[in-house]
Amino acid sequence: MELTLRVLEDAGFSKAEGGRVFPIMLHYTVGFVIEGQSRTGIEYADATHTSPTAGASRRSPVRYPRTAQLVSGRFADDADEEFDYRLRVILAGILATRTVPERP
Repeated sequence: MELTLRVLEDAGFSKAEGGRVFPIMLHYTVGFVIEGQSRTGIEYADATHTSPTAGASRRSPVRYPRTAQLVSGRFADDADEEFDYRLRVILAGILATRTVPERP
């Protein structure tokens, strides 16, 4: 935690901003890991609810083409690349909504 807060300060965030940003990054990271682990279905007796193809019969590609494309392509991507991209989007949003001027 200390290292992350220091990195945020070094990036120009105040201590108060870093304290607000840290939980966002933490929750995203934990959620990403849990989602990745749950997709394997290893810890579940009935893995159908966690499988990327679970409910595929209910997702008609004709009726829901965007959802079908997302589900079929999303889980084939490189997890590290996806994690990095999504975290950059989150950080860009945080930077775009800053109300405190950057430190000199």
